[in-house]
Amino acid sequence: MDAMNPRMHLRDADAMLGAMRVTRTRSLAIPGLVGLFAAALVTTLGAMGPAPVAQAHGRFPATGEVAFHPTDPDVILLRTTFGLLATDDGGGVFRWVCPAAIGARMTEDPHITIAADGGFVVGLFDGLSRGTGGGCDWDFPSTELTDRVVIDVTRSSDGTLYALTSDGAAPNGVHRSLDEDLSWTATNDAIDPILFETIRVAPSDPSQIYLTGAYPPTADTPRRPFVYHSADGGVTWDSVAFTDFRADDRNVYLLGVDPTDSGRIMVRVRGDFTDRVYVSEDSGQTFSERISVGDVDAFAWSADGTTVWLGGRTDTGLHRSDDGGETFSVIHADLRVGCLGLRGSELFVCADNYEDGYALGRSTDGGATVTPMLLFADVPGTVTCSAGAATPAACEADLADLIVDLGLGGDAGVPDGGGPGSDGGTEDAAADGGDGGTTTPASTGCACSTAAGSHPGPAPGPAVALILSFVFGLFGRRRRP
Repeated sequence: MDAMNPRMHLRDADAMLGAMRVTRTRSLAIPGLVGLFAAALVTTLGAMGPAPVAQAHGRFPATGEVAFHPTDPDVILLRTTFGLLATDDGGGVFRWVCPAAIGARMTEDPHITIAADGGFVVGLFDGLSRGTGGGCDWDFPSTELTDRVVIDVTRSSDGTLYALTSDGAAPNGVHRSLDEDLSWTATNDAIDPILFETIRVAPSDPSQIYLTGAYPPTADTPRRPFVYHSADGGVTWDSVAFTDFRADDRNVYLLGVDPTDSGRIMVRVRGDFTDRVYVSEDSGQTFSERISVGDVDAFAWSADGTTVWLGGRTDTGLHRSDDGGETFSVIHADLRVGCLGLRGSELFVCADNYEDGYALGRSTDGGATVTPMLLFADVPGTVTCSAGAATPAACEADLADLIVDLGLGGDAGVPDGGGPGSDGGTEDAAADGGDGGTTTPASTGCACSTAAGSHPGPAPGPAVALILSFVFGLFGRRRRP
């Protein structure tokens, strides 16, 4: 991190410390393991062709968040490490929207939601981006949020859209839109120069809003996390310090509000080695711990308040609680869960495309069984748009890289003057989102393909993907659920 950069954010610190998020025993073994798997990687690549050259185009492909249209079950939006994937046929086909079209940096993990009119709403480190026409055109509709760090976005049960700002050197607060993201206004004066992390609105009472965040550490004080609560739609706020914050903890993340009880919330505390989940029964005044696991990257809460799911990418699997989050049991120990989304009785699960065999799955039995619905190799290319739409042109330069990185089929299309082995104008990924130009940590990973000279070599097979997934898992950048 650049200590002089006023736009530094907790997310950047979380990313840089991500490599430490392994057990102490595993840390001691990392050099030997990396050497072992590097040798295996070289051997495997060597068997694939003569003298291949690794060509890194971006971060290792992974899914991170899923959003649903409030009334149209065919429209689903999926955030990935290489942009967005959108479907308008219920998941039959997902098509790509590149970061350049959205206005996102290559290393951002922006939060997403969908407005009632079908507009895609994306919170970025440079403002708030809105996609129309199924992601075919994008703009930044709000002058109020221009050049602001929009750290989180959400849609309440009454259709109101909320955006939470989190600039490092300015007071922050909540903005809302009552007209499908066309205009935004602050709910009140900015709250404080606190680095916010999350916003959640109570499903049973949209006037009840919660925020979590922290004051950055100084030479005299440690990081101080807080929970903010408003009972009047964000006009006034009460704040309570989160007291069970330990020396190796990084942040307090608001997981959700009980759909049947607006005063009951769950938060996750991220530590260097484990994550802890807490429940508050009194709107954040007090908390009690419920479970401690390797990591918590995903969360969902059933509409009746009785069932809670949580999962993680490493050492956690998929857990379920049938008593409102009081106790949890493991239902899939080996599943690498990057996100969870609940729509009615359907549970959507972001998984590891290479280790679990699919990138997004769906369950209709509470997570007991998960049916794959998306593999990266099945993505046919960019979103289908009418003539003159901005997204296909904005993504043309990066499409060749995507074809190689994901191992796409021939129907994805190759832009004129390029091919899978060409550079294709890939964005420079040196700037970490929100840190205004810090070097991307090595833990961010890459999606790699092989090429000899200017001609593409064979795409990496499952063995290579597993090796890369393991290595990057050791040093993987930590992302929020």
